[in-house]
Amino acid sequence: MVTGIRPWAWISLKHSSIEVGVTFYGKSGLPLFPRLREQADSLSRELGGELYWEAHADKDWAYFEMSKSNTNPTDESSWAAQHAWLQEKLERIYQVVLPKIGKVT
Repeated sequence: MVTGIRPWAWISLKHSSIEVGVTFYGKSGLPLFPRLREQADSLSRELGGELYWEAHADKDWAYFEMSKSNTNPTDESSWAAQHAWLQEKLERIYQVVLPKIGKVT
């Protein structure tokens, strides 16, 4: 793992969504963000969904995320499917994104 890179999974009641993503921060992580963003189309295809990219250089962090919207995180009957989606996408991040980070460092 590269310092300054943090993969994550998120459940948002406010936005009725579940999300996975990667945050880039600090001197070692933040410079990798624009290099990966150049590969946005291929990353989106490889991860299997549309990616949302947001940079906060003034705050020393940036991230991209993939979201499954219109999901009710409080609906217990759909928890298994939601958790399977989170697991699948987070594993894809580890399989696809982290090797690319190694190539751009």
